[in-house]
Amino acid sequence: DWVISPRGINRQYYPGLWKIGTYRTDNGTGLGTPNGSTCRPFDIAKFSELYLIAAEAAVKGASTQAGQSARDLVNVIRARAGKWSFSNAENAPKEEDHSAAMVAATPATIDINYILAERSREFYGEGYRWFDLIRTQTWEEIAGSYEIGEAGGHTPQTFTRTIKPYHYLRPIPQAQTDRLDVSNDEKKAYQNPGY
Repeated sequence: DWVISPRGINRQYYPGLWKIGTYRTDNGTGLGTPNGSTCRPFDIAKFSELYLIAAEAAVKGASTQAGQSARDLVNVIRARAGKWSFSNAENAPKEEDHSAAMVAATPATIDINYILAERSREFYGEGYRWFDLIRTQTWEEIAGSYEIGEAGGHTPQTFTRTIKPYHYLRPIPQAQTDRLDVSNDEKKAYQNPGY
C-alpha cells in the first residue's frame, strides 16, 4: 500500500481510482457488477464528513460539543484512517495500527486550508473538491496553478489558470433558459454574470 505524492503525478503516472469501485476478490475474477457500476450502497451521510464540518465550524469560531477544538475533531478522522484492515498489495486482511503516528503528525494549529486538504484526502475521487473550494472562496488561491511533473523525458511544466470571479458560478444551462416564456432581455438577465 502506498500513496503517490502530487509531485509524482505526471502525464505517464497518475492515480487510478479504486476507492469506491467495483473490484472484488470474492468471485475469482476481480470483476464487480456489469458496466462498471458500484455494488456498494449509496452514502447519504458519512461519519468523517460530520466531523470535518464540525472542525470547519470550530475554525470559524463556533463552539463545539464538549469544547473540542478543530484539531481534536480532525484527529478522530485521522486516527480512524490510520487503522488498516486490508493490504491491497497482498490482497489479504492485514491489521496495522498507525493511528498514533497519524494523530502526532497533525499540526498544532488547524486552519481552513488544512481542513480543505484533509477533506481532499478523505473524499478523494468523490467530486467534492471543486464545491469545497467554491464554498470557501479559495479556488484561485489553492488551485490557481499546478505542476505536471517529470517522467519519461518530459520537462516539468507549471500551468496557471485564469480564474475570474464569475467562474465561481456555473452557467445556467441553455436548454433551461430557452424554455423560459420571457423576452430575450429577461433571459439574458436570468443567466449568471459572465455567461
